[in-house]
Amino acid sequence: MTTHGSADRASLVAWLTELLGLVRHIEQRYEDKARIESQFPLPKQALKPWGWKGFALSIVVSLLMLSGLLSNLGILSYLIYPLWPAIGIGFPIVWNKVLVPRGNAQRKQSNLELGARMREATSGVDAELEKAGRIYATRFAAGFPEAYVYSDAVAYCLGAVQQHRADTVGQAINLYETERHRQRLEETQERMLEEQQLARRQQAGQAVIGAAIQGATLGAILHGNKRR
Repeated sequence: MTTHGSADRASLVAWLTELLGLVRHIEQRYEDKARIESQFPLPKQALKPWGWKGFALSIVVSLLMLSGLLSNLGILSYLIYPLWPAIGIGFPIVWNKVLVPRGNAQRKQSNLELGARMREATSGVDAELEKAGRIYATRFAAGFPEAYVYSDAVAYCLGAVQQHRADTVGQAINLYETERHRQRLEETQERMLEEQQLARRQQAGQAVIGAAIQGATLGAILHGNKRR
């Protein structure tokens, strides 16, 4: 779209202004949706079955408990001793085969119910977002790249056209990329300068401390020589 004429420029400005309003509306609705979703608890994580480490830990704990009981049970300890390793092995088996499947089934059902409540709570926002998406697809998708559909980029392009620095969307986006590149270079240079300043301060501090330590050591030596 070439817009060298004033009428064409005014049309492009109006088109970008409408796009900017739509993009800001979408961003605001996404923030609203995130705020609503943050009021709900997080989904429950699935329980994990024990591996060989879990089995080994269960046996070790069982043996430790057994050693504490043997000293108090007297002759009964001889009856309990053969059963204790089975308890140590049996608990992980019950955990893996019974408790984990049952617990995960309950958690899955709870997460499904949670998801249903969240979808109901955000249904109004989702409807607005769907409508905005259709408007973008109909009015703007063919003329504005999807990769730049966020308020900072659209606002920059609008300003570039209004200030006669760009006549088309493509020219405005090229200017925007040039500006972003310049900002990244400046930020890199600022970080390098800050690192250099920090290194100089560290060197200065180390030099002062080193000189103080050397002076204290030399003073101690001289003082010792005088005492001799």
